[in-house]
Formats: sequence, structure tokens, C-alpha cells
Amino acid sequence: MNKFNDLTKLAIALGIFILFMMPTAYSASDATNGSDDEPIPEDPFEDDFESYEDFILDFPPWTQYDGNLSPTYGIKDHKYPNQYFNGSYIIFNPQKVIPPLSEDWNAHSGDRYAACFSATNPPNNDWLITPQLNINGNMLYIGIQCVSDAAFAFLVDDFNVTNIFRDGFDFSFWAKSASAEYGLEKFRVGVSLADNDPSNFTIISPEPYVETPEDWTKFAYTYEFSKIDIKIKGGFGVTATIMNNDEENVTDLEVNILIENGFILVGRQSNYTVDIPAERSIDINVFIFGFGNPTIYVSAGRAEAVLTGKVVLFFLVDLQ
Repeated sequence: MNKFNDLTKLAIALGIFILFMMPTAYSASDATNGSDDEPIPEDPFEDDFESYEDFILDFPPWTQYDGNLSPTYGIKDHKYPNQYFNGSYIIFNPQKVIPPLSEDWNAHSGDRYAACFSATNPPNNDWLITPQLNINGNMLYIGIQCVSDAAFAFLVDDFNVTNIFRDGFDFSFWAKSASAEYGLEKFRVGVSLADNDPSNFTIISPEPYVETPEDWTKFAYTYEFSKIDIKIKGGFGVTATIMNNDEENVTDLEVNILIENGFILVGRQSNYTVDIPAERSIDINVFIFGFGNPTIYVSAGRAEAVLTGKVVLFFLVDLQ
């Protein structure tokens, strides 16, 4: 038992010595990720809402989120299925309303569009979310959030993902306010690289919201993927390779390394601010000491990487 205790004390002493004598190391090399020759797929998704049944509330592959759980207003002196519905969006055909609506309600193209009617308990918090899209190997969702406050109806038509390039893509849709009598409709646009949970969307439209004119208006956005890649390697400590695939230098990039779970005495959390030349990479080596099966999180700007592994004293092994 005493021999075991002596070995443990020796390991801890050695760990403390290395911690103070061997600071975090950086090294630079050429970045190899990314190529201008990678294939670029065709437009992955477009929808003019013509293929759906009139006045339905559930229309896959779109998903919806109703954040306020409120009934909605209808249209005075007119009737249609699912009037006053609880929900987010409805496939609306103004010519199938009884009696038919005026041309102010006409679609941008065809007969139908997605409409978000104002909640009787405002403001709206209603999301219209694309299916998962694969753009240059990046899995993502695009969401349109209606945030109107006691207006009338927010109308959306002709959604289209266009002009895909290696580091991003353009997309657009047409929208209008059904009427300005109670104020213009308000919306926000977001992108999620995680899932279709509204809390994971990054808003890319101007804050706090965009107001929609009474006439059909095209709203176009460009989304660029992070040009930073991350690789996590084990061995003696944790090595995070941060690659700058851009043709321009990156400065003041915040890098965070977090090791959760396991019994980690040294190296649980590290934060750095680094500069990376164009098309180069750096290695950040973090000394660790502990035991167990931790999860390693590394973030650099908007880029993230996560792996699990096994820590045995100073070594990280079995990464997956």
C-alpha cells in the first residue's frame, strides 16, 4: 500500500513539474482541408407551396414550431377550413375562401402560399423550418420566424436556395403583409447547423426584426460557413489543430478547450486568443492530468468539435 501511495505522489509531483515547466505549445503548418475542386451540388430545395392541400396546417417536409400556443385571428365575413387555428402556418388559397378574397391576397405565384395569422394573444412566435439540407456536406436548417405583434397575416411564397458556392450559399423567399391596417408584419430569419429546435438557430436577418411591406417583396440572404476547421488529437495531453482555410489571415480568434466528465485534476478548461495566417494551421497542446472517460469540446469562433476518449494520467487515448 505504501508503495502504491509513493507512486501516486510521484505521479502528481511529476505532473505539477511538467505543468509549470512545459507551457502550452503552438506550432504552425499548412492547412490541407478544403479544395476548390470539391463538387458543388445543385439547388437542394425550393418550394412554391403549390403541391399542398388547401388550408392544411401540417405540410411536410416543412416543420413548424408554435411558440405562443395561441388561437389566431380569422377574416371577417369570410370562411375557410381551420379558421382561427392554433398553430404556426397554414397553406392558404385565397380563391377557395368563401367568398373569395380580393387580389390583395393573391399569391406571388400560383394559387397558394404559407400564411401566419396573428395570434389573439400577441406577439407571435411562429417558425416555418425547412427540412434538413445538405449543402457542400454541411447539414443545416433554415427557419423563418414570424414575430408580428397584433398585425394581421404574414404571407410567404416561393422559397428557394440558390447560388451554392464552396463556402456558403444564397437563399431567398417572397413575403408580404396581408394588410397594414393593424401594422406591418415582422419576421426574423435564422440558420441552424445542429437541428430544427428554434433555440439553436442563429439569426442572420437584421435585428431586432424585418418589417414586411404590403406588396410582395423578395428577401435574399447569404450564409457563409465557418472557414475554420478543428481536429482533436490525443497522445500526451490534448492537441487541438485549428485550420484556417480562408485566403485571408484570421486574427484574435477565440479558442476554448473544455474537458468534461472523468476525474481531471489539471487541464479541465483552457482559453486562448490566436492569430492564424491564411491557409495555415496551428496546434494547441494542452497538458492534462487525471483519469476517466471525458468528453473534449473545442470551439474556435463558430467552429466546434467534440470527441470522447480515455485519460490515463498525462495521456489521452481511445478518441472517438
